[in-house]
Amino acid sequence: MLDIKKPNMINEATWKTSSSKEEKFNQLWKDIKEMKETILTQNGELKETILIQNGKLDKLTKITQNLVNKLNGIQQKMVQYEKMLNQLEEEKDKLRDEMVQKTNLLVF
Repeated sequence: MLDIKKPNMINEATWKTSSSKEEKFNQLWKDIKEMKETILTQNGELKETILIQNGKLDKLTKITQNLVNKLNGIQQKMVQYEKMLNQLEEEKDKLRDEMVQKTNLLVF
């Protein structure tokens, strides 16, 4: 998880005790540099987190697509088996009808 750090703000104690404008400027410059480094570090961490999340999303997408493909294959087989079952039922009915006719012939 990305750890957001609050950048150091201007050190007020140092600011108040600084006597010259040059010392205040140097302190301000130092604080700005620290804030810049903190922002760059957090930006890098954020980019890394995004890359990791994108990688996970890609894996999930591949897994989902694989499952969809398998389900489509199962669905196609079910359609084939339904056709075969219908053909077998028709053949069974035809054979039953033939048996009934032959049985009736034998009875008469």
